[in-house]
Amino acid sequence: RGIEPPDGFPLTPENIRFVNYVFDYFLKKANPSALGMFDLDRMFSSPGSQDLDLLKKTLGRVERRYLPLMESVLKRHEKEKYRVEPLLFLALMRQESRFDPLSISQVGAAGITQIMPGTGLLLGMTAIFQPPYFKKAREVMLKERTMKARALKLIREPKEFCREEDARKARQFMQEALSWKKKREALYRRYKRELLSHKRDDRLDPEKAIDAGYRLFSELMRGQRGDISLALAAYNAGSRAVKKYNGLPPYPETVTFRNRVLRYYRQYLTKMGWMSADGRPGT
Repeated sequence: RGIEPPDGFPLTPENIRFVNYVFDYFLKKANPSALGMFDLDRMFSSPGSQDLDLLKKTLGRVERRYLPLMESVLKRHEKEKYRVEPLLFLALMRQESRFDPLSISQVGAAGITQIMPGTGLLLGMTAIFQPPYFKKAREVMLKERTMKARALKLIREPKEFCREEDARKARQFMQEALSWKKKREALYRRYKRELLSHKRDDRLDPEKAIDAGYRLFSELMRGQRGDISLALAAYNAGSRAVKKYNGLPPYPETVTFRNRVLRYYRQYLTKMGWMSADGRPGT
């Protein structure tokens, strides 16, 4: 489940349940010497991986812009049990927002590290834009998902005969889901427009966002015992989803998020000369 080589087989929503099972079984049964032969989704270790001055000389212009902020964040949290490797966290930010501090997702996550309002409050942020209709948008989204799930269940359930009544109900549920979808999209468009209009939100402050995102990811790394893939999945889909599936959730968005972050991480490692193109440690 580690970083795939260029000609390897990436994780997909279709194969992730099988991979979770095999990976979990291997961790439980393999002896220490066998476990030591694989990276097992652990962070890359290099003497220069925490040297931000070295990173500044090698990385691109966009990444270099945020290294000073990362440096202050790393100093504040240098005693954390899981000090996240800077290149890994840069890869996370690249996937989350393309380093855009004003990025806002379709569900209200905001900033360079894409923090949700509720998560921001839990992380100690005080200025969070959370109007009354934001909660309504969440409720509308859940109704949309419920109707869609009901429709798909009727369509996918094996039946000896395809009943016309089931097809009619499935169509009705899907139409209701589309109706809720339009309402949900309208509410989140309004939220994005108003948030960008007044900008009084800690998540749009790059330094505060990087600090909060780093603390969150560091805590997730600790909770997942240093497993990058599981920590990334928890960052994207929540720790409950990781626990529910005993591994990466089979959500297309989450699997894609994990794959791309690790791809960017590998690109950075390769650029620094710490990993070869075939995924082996560099010289």
